[in-house]
Amino acid sequence: MLLKESNRAHYLIRVVRSAVLIGILCLLTPISAPGAEIEDVLFDDLKKVDRQDFQLRGLGLMRYMVFFKVSVAGLYMPKEIPSNQVLSDVPKLLDLYYFHSITAKDFIEMTETWMAKNVAPEIIEKLRPRIDRYNNLFLDVVPKDRYRLTYLPGKGTELALNGKVIGRIEGADFASALYSIWLGPAPVSKSAKKGLLGDQ
Repeated sequence: MLLKESNRAHYLIRVVRSAVLIGILCLLTPISAPGAEIEDVLFDDLKKVDRQDFQLRGLGLMRYMVFFKVSVAGLYMPKEIPSNQVLSDVPKLLDLYYFHSITAKDFIEMTETWMAKNVAPEIIEKLRPRIDRYNNLFLDVVPKDRYRLTYLPGKGTELALNGKVIGRIEGADFASALYSIWLGPAPVSKSAKKGLLGDQ
């Protein structure tokens, strides 16, 4: 009987020691934030800009002529804001990763074409000075470059390339028009829009 109790005591001691060691290893081992992946491109689950927390809402793939992969994107919003309010005056962040080289001129043409498909002509006319300022911010990109569009109410839409801020355009009306390129009624890709909004 004493032998069994002694064995039980030794067993409990080993269990406690193992638990303590596991706890220490967990404290010493860095824990990376989980992310989501699309087309072998990783997107963080969380981003923070100007003390605003953004949570990944969804991912989307943009193609040209069905088979040609152009870019993938991740949409981030505060978790308490419904996806159907994305074009309202709410914080939002779009992270775009490119598979191919694209010139600034191509970005300008894409902006003009797809904004016109989603925004009324009179609104575009009103926004024209800001649209032109935004177009002048574009730089050429090469494969693996990332553009980031971040809108914060009262501060405007910030354009950054590979984490470096290029400029900012004011106005919730401008942000709504710009984000409509990907998330409006006639987006550049309907399947990408669904993915970005978390609808698939």
